Amino acid sequence: TAFGLVPPEHAERLKAWLAGRTMDCSVYVAQYFMEALFRQGSAGRAIDLMLAPGDRSWRHMVESGTTITWEAWDQKYKPNQDWNHAWGAAPANLLPRFILGVEAAKPGWTHASIAPQTGGLSSASGRVPTPRGPIDVAWTDGAVFALQLSLPSNVRATVKLPAAAHTRGVYRDGRQIAARREGAWWHLTGEVDGKVTLEVR
Repeated sequence: TAFGLVPPEHAERLKAWLAGRTMDCSVYVAQYFMEALFRQGSAGRAIDLMLAPGDRSWRHMVESGTTITWEAWDQKYKPNQDWNHAWGAAPANLLPRFILGVEAAKPGWTHASIAPQTGGLSSASGRVPTPRGPIDVAWTDGAVFALQLSLPSNVRATVKLPAAAHTRGVYRDGRQIAARREGAWWHLTGEVDGKVTLEVR
């Protein structure tokens, strides 16, 4: 899916093929595999693979006693690996970008994009540092999807929120606001700034 090279008519077939794969790749390639899953709307599968049993997951690294990501999945794959390898740390950028949903929409973070994917989780929260200040996100997913967002004073954001089948719209401070439903997302019509609480009902 890199660079938008997949023709639209093949997108669903590719999504199914990717979701059926296991972590038969290096920790380096896992970055691109995981990103493709998130980009194709398979966040749950990506989370499952990150936490999978066996020796090809970040769960395995944690259970092996490492305190930082390895160069390979296990010592048996590369006995001379170092134990301080940034290319093995894909979740460190994937979770803020896709589970919290925070990405730069314009150079310099003058504008952000907020689009959290639940991946089967019931809640998530975190802080994403930017050159203009931190962006704080906290969400819960139940009968209502609720998002609390805090942006630096010099950053505006476009927001899209998960659109479960039973939901009818997006609410801010108890009042319904303009949003359009497109597939699995509610797209807010306007930008947001400052601190905001949004609910999908």
